[in-house]
This record gives sequence, structure tokens and C-alpha cells, in this order.
Amino acid sequence: GRICMAGWVTNQFDGTYSVNSGRWYTAGETGSFYRLEDPGFTLTLTVRGAPIRHSVATPYDYGTYAMNPGTVVTDAVPLISEQTAGSRHICHGWTLTNDLGALLDSGGDTQAVFTVNTNVGLTWNWTNQWYLTTTSDTNGGLAQDLTGWYTNGAVAVVTATANVNFAFGSWSGGGVPPGATTNNPLTLPLDQARYVKANFYSLTPASREWTGVGTWFSTTNWNPAGLPGPQDELTIRSGTLTLTDPVGAASFVVSNGATVLFTNWYASLNASAVTVLSNGLVTHAVCNTNVVVANSNRVHIVCSNLTIAAYGAINVNSRGF
Repeated sequence: GRICMAGWVTNQFDGTYSVNSGRWYTAGETGSFYRLEDPGFTLTLTVRGAPIRHSVATPYDYGTYAMNPGTVVTDAVPLISEQTAGSRHICHGWTLTNDLGALLDSGGDTQAVFTVNTNVGLTWNWTNQWYLTTTSDTNGGLAQDLTGWYTNGAVAVVTATANVNFAFGSWSGGGVPPGATTNNPLTLPLDQARYVKANFYSLTPASREWTGVGTWFSTTNWNPAGLPGPQDELTIRSGTLTLTDPVGAASFVVSNGATVLFTNWYASLNASAVTVLSNGLVTHAVCNTNVVVANSNRVHIVCSNLTIAAYGAINVNSRGF
């Protein structure tokens, strides 16, 4: 068979034409494709996007147009397209080529001006950008706030600085690379939207109690409020404490009815003494690796003395693969 396009002036279909043979034993052979522009025009302008189209080009949107020789074309696209809170696409220029793919012209802005004297292809070049948010708690700051948009593949290095009588503890947030929560400075590849927060602890040891539900970095769940330090004595009095990162304390007690939940392979608890009292529970989240690839969790405790009271438990029954 044949696909024939005849007498057209504007064709804004920028997909693929196929005249391949069918898939079954009764199918015919590969056909042919024939394109005949309006006889009043002799050249074509094809507008494309690389790697794919974004936004709308004006006045010549993506597609193919019949043109007269000597036509001066001015075409443009927005600088930014499809922006969300964490990602967007940005145009970084254009290229103009002939039917053989040879470069005729190019530019680094969002407006192209050229004269059509042969069949030409105008390609708008796009890349994606990611939003990075860097922040800290009130017990320290950052050497430089690097919050902003970054082109895909860029690398940011953020450094935490502690106030007097405080020390850097760890980074938290969905943008911290696995295994890097205690790195300072922190290197961040901008291959996704990232949020990172620097957390600091007091150099004065304290006894703290946990109540409620949240992660280690939910400082208001601790009494007195604040991020625990490695010399603090901690008691999980009630509720559920979720561990998402490596953490440490001098001593750690899981009280009656309280739960400590490990949620990934990197989370760990390091303390000289760990005690799980009656009806206290240490466990980890269900792995579900058949549902979410690499969703592996474990209980990881490093200590010198481990005490499990009667009816206390480290229990991961039915939470594996």
C-alpha cells in the first residue's frame, strides 16, 4: 500500500509515518510513502524538539510547513516549559540543518531567524532542570545557601557550619544520597529534585525522652527538644520512632509499648547500651521487594551491651522478602 500526502501547506504531525508490512501471514509487503506539497510551494520547513518537543513554538509549531524560496522565518519558544515545584524544562538554543543533516545555522537563545533557500529542519534543544533546597536547623547554618535551579547533571557541594557549643550531626531530607547522611561537605548530583537539611546537636550531654510519631529528626518529639547527640541518654517513652539514617547515643532504652522502626538498609543505631523493656518493640518496615525494587530493610544495631527484657522483642517476623 501507499501513504500519499498531496496538496498540503501545513502538517503539524511530528510523529512517524510507517508503511511497513503487516505482522500476520496474510500481510502485504512494505509499501511506499509519497509527499507532494501544494504546487504553489517548492520547499519545506520542519520544526522538531530535541530530545523531545516541549511547550509550543510560534508561529511555526512542531511539524512541517510548505514554504516559498526566500521566505524569512522568525520562530520562537518559551525559555521555560512544564515547570513544577521540583522540575522544569528549559530551552538552551536551536539548530538549523538541511536534508542531509548539515548545520546551516544555530543560536543559544529562544528565537530563531533565518531565510529558507532549501529544505530545512529547525530543532529546538531542551534540557531538564531540578530544584535544590538547602536549609538547616537553628543551631547552625550553611557556608552558602545553594537553593535554586540546576541543569541536569550538575553537582552541588553544600557545607554545614555549627554554632558555638553545637556540632554537625547529619543531613536529613528526601534529597540526601544513600549512605551520605553524615558527610560534611555533602556532594549532591543534580539528577533529581533534592531537599537537604543540616541538623546540629548540643555538645552538652543530656537525657531525652521521645513521645509521639516521627523520625529521629522530629526534634519537637524529644524532651527537651532538640536533635540528640552521641553522648545523650535516650528513652523512647511512647509512640513510634522511625530511623531513616545512621544515628548514635550513649544509651538507648525502648520503653513499655514504644516502637522503634528501621526503614532502609542504611539506617543504624549505635550506642554503648541498648535496652528493650517489656512490651517494647524494635522492628523494620516490610521489604516488599516484589513490589518496589531494592526496597530492602533491616534492623542494624551496634552496641556493647544489649538487654532484652521479658516480653520485649526485636521482631521482624513476616517482614522480609
